[in-house]
Amino acid sequence: MKYKTLLLTGFFAINLTPNAQAQNKDWSGCYVGASASIMESSNQWTTNLFQGDSPYANAGSADADDTAAALQLGCNFLESDNWVFGAKLAAGDNKLNASHVYQGGTGPDNLLFYQIEDVVSLIGRIGFKASDNGLIYGNLGYTQSSHEYRDMAETPLVFSFQKRESQRGLLIGVGYEHMLSNNFSLFAEYNYTDLGDNDFDLEDLIAAPTIYNATVDQDLSQINLGVNYNF
Repeated sequence: MKYKTLLLTGFFAINLTPNAQAQNKDWSGCYVGASASIMESSNQWTTNLFQGDSPYANAGSADADDTAAALQLGCNFLESDNWVFGAKLAAGDNKLNASHVYQGGTGPDNLLFYQIEDVVSLIGRIGFKASDNGLIYGNLGYTQSSHEYRDMAETPLVFSFQKRESQRGLLIGVGYEHMLSNNFSLFAEYNYTDLGDNDFDLEDLIAAPTIYNATVDQDLSQINLGVNYNF
């Protein structure tokens, strides 16, 4: 529902702005932009190895979402009669937190936690001139983000395992940008990043070192609605 509302708002704003059809615009040059960003993640945990046992057990899954501000800086390097080629660097202030009960764990207080933040993307962009001032474009790039994973409980046993690391994945997306003047444009876009199956060893924060290996399957979906200043 958040995605639908944001997209509809964006496209109505782009098409109904009084100066939206002001002039035919040269798309070459650089820009800086700000946007409202909705990001969602899906997270699924599999335990591979614990204390010498290899259960390969699905411990459950959970989704997370967050709304925050995002910034981007980019340049269009090449322009033809119908096409625009460029690249941009984008970053958001999103912090995604999800948790669920460990399926097959020690009890209802045995919880798994996921956190994603510091999402930064380097994106190549190919745009098609859909109208004098409208650009339909596709995104292809690389995303890096900071992750924290935890497995913990307070009853009947007290334990806490944790892992912090960076993850990387392939980003694909689509968007639409509309020039309002020589300097300002509105844009709406959707990006999806597959972070894949990430295998890691968790650190025992309470007891002696414990052999604990898990795999977490994660992906990110993001919608941005914002404005660019072109210079």
